[in-house]
Amino acid sequence: MFPHRMGVKRFAQITLIVMALFTFLGIGDDAGRFKDLGHRLACACGCGQALLECSHAGCTYSGPMRGELMAAIDRGDNDNLVLQSFVQKYGTTVTAPTTLLRARLGLLFGAAIGFGIPFLVGYYLGRYVERKKLLSGF
Repeated sequence: MFPHRMGVKRFAQITLIVMALFTFLGIGDDAGRFKDLGHRLACACGCGQALLECSHAGCTYSGPMRGELMAAIDRGDNDNLVLQSFVQKYGTTVTAPTTLLRARLGLLFGAAIGFGIPFLVGYYLGRYVERKKLLSGF
C-alpha cells in the first residue's frame, strides 16, 4: 500500500502539506477578483466602457462604483452576489460588456462557420475535380 521506504507517518505528513497547499492556493487574491469583476461590470454613466476602463473626465459613477466593488470583495461576498447587488442598484445595463462581448463572439463564429465551411468545401471539391481531370487525361 505504501512505498517501501516511506512509512505511514511520512506519507501522512506529505499528504497534509499537499492538502494545505491546495486549500490556501487562492486565498488573498482580492486584486484578481477586483480586476475580473471590474471588467465584467459596465460603468453606469452610459459611456459603454467596463467599470475599470471608464476614465473620462467628470464621471461621477466610476469612483463610487469601484469603492462599492472593493467593499463587497472585502466583505467576502461571492461573485454572483456582487453582480446581483450591482444589477439591483444600477439596473441590468451594468452587465452589458459581458453580454455585448458574447454577442460579438457569436457573430464572429457564425460568420467564420458560414463563410469558412463553404469555402473549404469548394476548395477541396475543386481539387478533387482537377485531380480527376488529370487522371482521366482531359
